[in-house]
Amino acid sequence: FYYGALGTRIWDILIIEGFSGPVEHVIRTVRRMNRKAFIAHWFLDTYPSLSAVAALQVDLFFTNSRIVASRGFHAAAERLGQDPQQPWLAIADTKPRRFVAL
Repeated sequence: FYYGALGTRIWDILIIEGFSGPVEHVIRTVRRMNRKAFIAHWFLDTYPSLSAVAALQVDLFFTNSRIVASRGFHAAAERLGQDPQQPWLAIADTKPRRFVAL
C-alpha cells in the first residue's frame, strides 16, 4: 500500500483493512486532519490480538466473526477465555461501536 498522498487531502470516510504496517498511523492522520471523519476497520480475524484490534480508534468494524458482530468485544473476550474486565477492554470499548457481519 502507498499512503504518500494521505496528508494532502481531508478525508470524510475511510475504510481500512488489516493490522500490520501503517494502519494505526493512517487512522491517526485522518483523525488529525478531520475529527469528524468516519473510519471503518475491516478485520477478518483477531490478528494480532483481540485487544490490539479493539484498541483501534475507529467507528465501525466489518468482521467475519459472528460473536464479535453480534455481541461485541466483551463477548469475544469471554469466548477466547480472556477476562472482559481487563483494562484494555475498558479503555478500548468506551465509545459506541458498530459491528457488521460479512
